[in-house]
Amino acid sequence: MLFNTHLQRITTGLLALTVPALALFLGGPVLFAVLVLLAALTLWEFYGLFWGTEHKRLRWAGMICASLLLWAAATANPTWLALAILLGFWTGGLAFLFRFKTDQELPLKDAAIFFFGLTYLPLTLHFLLFMRPMEIILVLFATMASDTAAFYFGTFWGKTKIWPTVSPKKSWVGSWSGMVAGTITTIALGLSFGQAPWWGYLALGLLLNVAAQLGDFFESALKRGLGVKDSGNILPGHGGLLDRIDSLLFAIPAYALAHELFPSLELVGGFTSLLLPVVGP
Repeated sequence: MLFNTHLQRITTGLLALTVPALALFLGGPVLFAVLVLLAALTLWEFYGLFWGTEHKRLRWAGMICASLLLWAAATANPTWLALAILLGFWTGGLAFLFRFKTDQELPLKDAAIFFFGLTYLPLTLHFLLFMRPMEIILVLFATMASDTAAFYFGTFWGKTKIWPTVSPKKSWVGSWSGMVAGTITTIALGLSFGQAPWWGYLALGLLLNVAAQLGDFFESALKRGLGVKDSGNILPGHGGLLDRIDSLLFAIPAYALAHELFPSLELVGGFTSLLLPVVGP
């Protein structure tokens, strides 16, 4: 039974890699379409954590706002991006306004959840539109190596738990194993496709791993606080899409920040297709 569970998990993980790999290879509109689909599906799952099957119109509005936000980001026009973010705020604000009644509890919670989801998912994923293919591969592989090592080492040898009130299964053995695997992966890819010294990629690997583990803990806290086991069931052995990319949602902006502060860390080479422009000339 345990073997079948792990086999299902590994098979699903390998199959799930084919879509982003194809999107990276083709680039441009294909990558944009995959990001829009990923943002929409994970946003639907995120809202479902809080709302269950309720507020379907607001969930559809969130998916539309997410698509517009990514389109605005792809234009590389800060005005359009700001307007897209404000559109999300206005949508949540109007949902609050039209449900407002003085004799009942303020419905501001749903508006906050609506806007929080847009910040957590499409706004985070938009950084991928401005990263080179090898940079995306670096973040993906470093995060996957960390998650995989943490899961298996923690499953078989982890005894002392890190934060059982948030995530009862995560152990110190798993955490340190993930740190080592993710950092080695970052250094290997960095030295192969980058120009920075090894200690730069060592620091980057540590940063990405800390961010990835915090992202995992964050989603675990959400699910545990809401009494939910998985965000969905679209991926056999993994749960929902959000369960699969929770680490990435913290690692992506961490890499974007590191790149802005230390541009020499960027990676080149790999696929030659351009990620931008997606729209416009």
